[in-house]
Amino acid sequence: MANSEKVVLIGDPVAHSLSPVFQQAAFDYLDINVRYETWQTHAEELKQKIDLLRSSDYRGANITIPHKLDAMNFVDHVDDIGEQVGAINTIISHDGVLTGTNTDVVGIHNSFKVANIDLKNKTVILFGAGGAARAVMVAMKNAGVKNITVINRTESKAKLFESYAGKNFNISMLNNNSVTKDHGTLFTNADIIINATSLGMEKSGNELVSPISQEFLNSSQVIFDLVYTPEETPLLKIGKSLGAQCIGGLAMLVFQGAASFKLWTNKNPPIEIMFNAVKKELDYQFYD
Repeated sequence: MANSEKVVLIGDPVAHSLSPVFQQAAFDYLDINVRYETWQTHAEELKQKIDLLRSSDYRGANITIPHKLDAMNFVDHVDDIGEQVGAINTIISHDGVLTGTNTDVVGIHNSFKVANIDLKNKTVILFGAGGAARAVMVAMKNAGVKNITVINRTESKAKLFESYAGKNFNISMLNNNSVTKDHGTLFTNADIIINATSLGMEKSGNELVSPISQEFLNSSQVIFDLVYTPEETPLLKIGKSLGAQCIGGLAMLVFQGAASFKLWTNKNPPIEIMFNAVKKELDYQFYD
């Protein structure tokens, strides 16, 4: 058998990533001789590691926290979606040329699509203004949402977020500290609530925290939490108790990975195989 080509995950940390589980399952199912590896990479090593991808041994890489922004500086091209988000999570290597893109956007879009949720003209509350939140913003903008209100802690991130949103998009920013009960109607009237922060994530120090309290949620809303460990975050628990439609973050994880897979292989990803690999690993249920 010929030597395997490689795809790698570059980040810090990477040891507990689920990407190798479902990506390798997809390569094996389609009998593609590629090994998916993890590269623990500190900031000062990033350029060197990305340059290794120019070898014909590599088809590309996934980029994860905390390198999604800086990785843009070390590829030859960034596509339109990557530029819109201002961060890349995927690198494609072809004849020594590296192209960066962001498949988080399609991952978010497909998470809503398979849940049969039409985003057009919807009002959205988005918690967070980091890289993941910017991918949400681009996905919402491209899907035709009516407006987004972004709740964020830091002014610097808020300004950067607004710069990526562009002028022809109805977006407003609220600082966490300025949110009061007077904003209750804003929240209860929203069609979609999205958490793009680490609140509720296992081992984050905020495992028991929801970004929004129950009094501001209702059964007519859609609640999307990008956090995927645990399966049922505090926010999703509240939403389910109210009868709201809830989407967990594992759907986005697999869908963004599937989009990367297609870019590396030019083959349709075996979505069911990828989901089943994660289900087997974590015994998770993605949708109610």
